[in-house]
This record gives sequence, C-alpha cells and structure tokens, in this order.
Amino acid sequence: MVIDLCLGGVVILISRCSEWLTGSLLDRLSENENLSAHLQDPRFAKALAAGNIPTEGEDDNFRAAVQDFARILGDEFQKL
Repeated sequence: MVIDLCLGGVVILISRCSEWLTGSLLDRLSENENLSAHLQDPRFAKALAAGNIPTEGEDDNFRAAVQDFARILGDEFQKL
C-alpha cells in the first residue's frame, strides 16, 4: 500500500503506513490550527525535510508548529 500524503504542496510517498498513519493522527494534525496552517505551506514541509528549524525568536509561530508536530507524532507512535 502506498499513500500520497500532501504536506504543504510537497507530496510524500509513504509505503506500509497503515499501522501508524491513523485517523486519530490525521484528526489531531488537522485540529491544531497553527500546525494545520503550516502543513498547508510548502515552506514548512521543505524546512522539516531539510532540518531547517528556526531558532527561538526567529519565527516562534513556525517553531511552535514544529514542536506540536513532533509532540503529536510522538504521542501517536507511543500508542502503537
């Protein structure tokens, strides 16, 4: 199984993801307004892929979205 996951216009192909790409995870990502807005911005996905995360004070809104993203993924992975 291959799923096209579109994060901010950047399509990421994920294979064998049915174990961790759950409805609960997708709901939590979409319910977080700041994170949801960033996930729709192509610059966010590119920055995550490149590991280019702003330091504190540079773009705190972006940084908060990254922290929320990591926290939500961590919470969901612990449930597996």
